[in-house]
Amino acid sequence: MENAVGILEKGFFHDLEENRYFSLEQFNKDLWEKLDALNHENFKKKDYSRYDQWLEERSELLPLPAVPYEYMERRTAKVSADFHVRFDNAYYSVDKAYLHKSVLIAASATTVNIYSMKGKLIVSWRRASRRGEWLTDPAHLPESYKQMSEWNATYFTRKAMTVGPNTVKVIEHILRSREHEVQTYRLCIGILNYTKKYSKLALEDCCKLAIDTNHISYSFIKNSIAAVAEEIGSAGFNTKLNEERNKGAFVMSPHAGDIDRLLSKSSKLAGEVRDEEA
Repeated sequence: MENAVGILEKGFFHDLEENRYFSLEQFNKDLWEKLDALNHENFKKKDYSRYDQWLEERSELLPLPAVPYEYMERRTAKVSADFHVRFDNAYYSVDKAYLHKSVLIAASATTVNIYSMKGKLIVSWRRASRRGEWLTDPAHLPESYKQMSEWNATYFTRKAMTVGPNTVKVIEHILRSREHEVQTYRLCIGILNYTKKYSKLALEDCCKLAIDTNHISYSFIKNSIAAVAEEIGSAGFNTKLNEERNKGAFVMSPHAGDIDRLLSKSSKLAGEVRDEEA
């Protein structure tokens, strides 16, 4: 590269410095003529030129590809219990035969190809156009997927029952919210997993808030539970202090937290205290 700059500065520019130009096109024309003459001139002490070398190299070059080059992203993923793999914050279904198996993902700007670990193409999807999009082929799901998978409506409902009735209502609503039930399983897992950081009381109160405000969604729970837990105080977080309490959770009546019922209990307790003092 430095040699080429030297040729320009000490050779071509020096030869052309006395000329007068009134356009860049005229200067470039003379420069190309100089360059062409240099390329056809033999090297010192050699019987061939730069142009001769180019002709030899050109005969060895392969033709350009028929289609433009596309950058490919490559990942390894595992087919989850919902028969989908996650790639770039979107979900793509894979045939039931590959449940819990690792697969290879090769994605361009427009296409997502999923291969077996041996290189066999399993399925080709258009690339999702938005975050959280689900692309599901019903043929990929077994007819009995609700029983076959360890993730199913019964599993999530039972998990929710250990938290409380409002959580059950939210999970049941989420399970009905998509065209294919399997597309909701990760949302259910996400909601129920908040008990790892927050207490079951906090999750139950957050679910009640979601129902009361008619915002039953994973996003609402995600964005609200921290504030709900803070409002409750130390009992809102899954600390060692609350560990035993969480283990002993039980399903309450959906009306157990009604204000009228709580006031009635408070009045009854106050009456019993007055009777004992009398």
